[in-house]
Amino acid sequence: MSNEEFQSLVLKKLDSFEGFQSDVLEKLDSVENGLSEVKLELNKVKVRLDSVESELSEVKVRLDSVESGLGEVKVKLDAVYDQTAFLTEFKTETEQQFVDIKETLDFVLHKEVLTEKEVYSMKMKQAQ
Repeated sequence: MSNEEFQSLVLKKLDSFEGFQSDVLEKLDSVENGLSEVKLELNKVKVRLDSVESELSEVKVRLDSVESGLGEVKVKLDAVYDQTAFLTEFKTETEQQFVDIKETLDFVLHKEVLTEKEVYSMKMKQAQ
């Protein structure tokens, strides 16, 4: 192989290497572009995640408020139970007292009628 043939062969190989290098650079550019797109999407995901975290924090605050309110409702409900028990007992006692008063009133009215009858009988005997 002569020097010219050797140089020609080397030039051909350099040309094919330059083509290969261009292909590699194009693919590398494509990968970089794809990576840039992935980074953009990742940034969008990060923004959405930040938004979700913020909303979750708000939900936690609201849940704490609901739990606090529920505690207050339980305290008030206990008070209602106590009042209901007291009023039920009061009602039962009052009903019994009304029964006692009615019996006493019936007795007093009965005695009054008997007394009126005796007075009438005495007046009738005296009038004779």
